Amino acid sequence: MEIQNLILYVFDAVIFLVFTRMLMVSNTVKIETKVGNKMKWLIPVFFFAVAVIGFVRYEGIFRIVQFIVPIVLGVMYYFMKSGLSDEGIVMMGNLTKFSKAGQVTLSRNDNSIYFKQNKMTSALFFEEDQFDDVRDFLKKHSVKSDYLRKI
Repeated sequence: MEIQNLILYVFDAVIFLVFTRMLMVSNTVKIETKVGNKMKWLIPVFFFAVAVIGFVRYEGIFRIVQFIVPIVLGVMYYFMKSGLSDEGIVMMGNLTKFSKAGQVTLSRNDNSIYFKQNKMTSALFFEEDQFDDVRDFLKKHSVKSDYLRKI
């Protein structure tokens, strides 16, 4: 087995484990955001393209592995959710616990939640009809939040 193939096997395994963890975190979402779901298929298509390139480029068992792994990763990505969980705010499998999110700002102007993620302000957007559910969920979980009125 070539060292290049071994490195790619390790790389595949690490990415698979990371995606598995992200998928498990995203499965804790109680209120899923609907925003961004229209173009969600684009990344799995990219993974499928990588799978086809791997199938054409490689030979033997390595060809099969480099074809199957990207397809599995694309499917895993497609099923990742963003939204609110009992522990915090989930964005594509990454959890920011409410205790680390700082002051959460709920905005009716752009139907979003602003919060701290890795010392930077991040936003999670949702559909207008989800606003009351998001507000009630934050209240239920005693999240400190500002409420911005629609102008």
